[in-house]
Amino acid sequence: MPGYKLFITQDPGAPYANVDDVTIGGHVVGSAWHHILPKGDFRHDGGANLAAGLASLWNTMILKNNDARIAKPVLDAIIRRIGDYGTNLTAVDIEQAKTVAKDLRDGKITHPGSGTPDGWDSFIQVYIWLPGNLFRGPRNRADDPKNGFDTPAQLILPQKDQYNLLYDAYGEITAYLGNPSKTGYAQTAFTKLGKVADTYRTRTEFSAAQWTWDSGKNAPKVKGSK
Repeated sequence: MPGYKLFITQDPGAPYANVDDVTIGGHVVGSAWHHILPKGDFRHDGGANLAAGLASLWNTMILKNNDARIAKPVLDAIIRRIGDYGTNLTAVDIEQAKTVAKDLRDGKITHPGSGTPDGWDSFIQVYIWLPGNLFRGPRNRADDPKNGFDTPAQLILPQKDQYNLLYDAYGEITAYLGNPSKTGYAQTAFTKLGKVADTYRTRTEFSAAQWTWDSGKNAPKVKGSK
């Protein structure tokens, strides 16, 4: 079995088209795709105090458990649904990403080694930017959680179960990072992420009715958030 470097070392960038400005309370501002469950840290040194998120979960799994098959639920979902995600990946990119996911799921490629498999960049783009974990909103939010869980998203997402799956996955990731020998935490996190990746295949678009302008902070925020 070929060996590769299977860490996610940097944000690969969103595989989606650029987004337009939005208007909130008469203010025109740039917009972006916001992660609900954050990307986390792209460190892979096993150090303490990793921010909980998708990259932290993946890299800790590879470093501590050296078995990507733990991520089978989300790998299966990506294999089945990647074509539904509305990415700007080419047909070749999509097929290569599916092959990477299949090979990881089946233990056909392993860590450690040198280089990365063909399609790795496309695969990690989809994993880090799962559409069911995204909503479009203004930049420079007054209520932006930075690298924390985006709790105001519960006021944005149309489906409560979508938010609950992501919130529960975040809790499992946090527990796993605190005790990586407990692979059950990682398995549960990937199971919940797999349900998100399988069920919620579109990004949540911007709705002006869900946003307001915080005059005290001179910035936009989700209507109803603190």
